[in-house]
Amino acid sequence: MSFRPVPPNSRFGSLPGKTWLPTSRPRIRTLCFENVTVIEIHGEADLAAAPALHHHLREAAPCRSACLVVDLRPAGFFDSSVLDLLRDARGRAHSGGGSFALVCTDRWHLRVLRLAGLSTPHPPTSTLGDALAVEQPGVPLVPRLVASPPLARRPVLGARRSQWP
Repeated sequence: MSFRPVPPNSRFGSLPGKTWLPTSRPRIRTLCFENVTVIEIHGEADLAAAPALHHHLREAAPCRSACLVVDLRPAGFFDSSVLDLLRDARGRAHSGGGSFALVCTDRWHLRVLRLAGLSTPHPPTSTLGDALAVEQPGVPLVPRLVASPPLARRPVLGARRSQWP
């Protein structure tokens, strides 16, 4: 979590010990495979994060990949601006002949997605593997890393630092 200074004339600046306010900057990561693009949203995604998420979703257009997967498992919070962006991305993916999948496990997030209409026609899946297993006629959804050296060096879960590649 990062912090920003509070102006001295603000109502928070006059309080003793309140010289910094936390800012939440979500991290959005895009993983590109051969015909699948996975976008992970980490942290709190709100109106301030909408432009960055919009950029990531636009770059993952259906012409670049056959399947767009948005992983909401690491997200702590998302608001209606994110729901609008997800609805638009789903429409673009389907109109371009691709597919769209959501990965989410939090029951409150699942409820919000259902109320926003994002759980139809395919409900969100609980794992990335389940999202990639959604059948699409004529398009093999076998992920193969295009070129991403940082992902190739990620440690195996449970491995000690000395066992990293």
